[in-house]
Amino acid sequence: MKEWVSHLQKGVEAAKQGNLDGAEAHFRETLRWNPTNTDALLSLAHIYYDQEKFDGALELIEECIAADPAKPQTHHQRGMVRSAMGDLSGALADFDTELRLHPNDLEAMLSRGVTLSKLGNTTDALASYQQAMRLVPQDPRPYHN
Repeated sequence: MKEWVSHLQKGVEAAKQGNLDGAEAHFRETLRWNPTNTDALLSLAHIYYDQEKFDGALELIEECIAADPAKPQTHHQRGMVRSAMGDLSGALADFDTELRLHPNDLEAMLSRGVTLSKLGNTTDALASYQQAMRLVPQDPRPYHN
């Protein structure tokens, strides 16, 4: 087995157990062996996001997008980081990109709706929530929003 695969798997396990320092170390070691590994980049970005280290998370997501612009969830995650940083227009652009690449991404639909609401565009926010309701009618989140 390639060395980086072992570290990636150990990083995922450490993250599941709540050992974020251990997970970060394994993801960093994965990147040492395989600098453009999008799974390690995005996983590390999630850790940084959860720790509210938004600048670091954004940098890692940018690297991930550069390595694979169509990787599922990358544009959505960048939108979440941008939203947390107060860049709602940038976040909306990312959610729209995610939905162009992955039209059935429920999380991006919901995040898009929230962002549009924050921007005062209730008509388009409602359309995003309705799209989510059609996709997954049993999910209560779009109804709540």
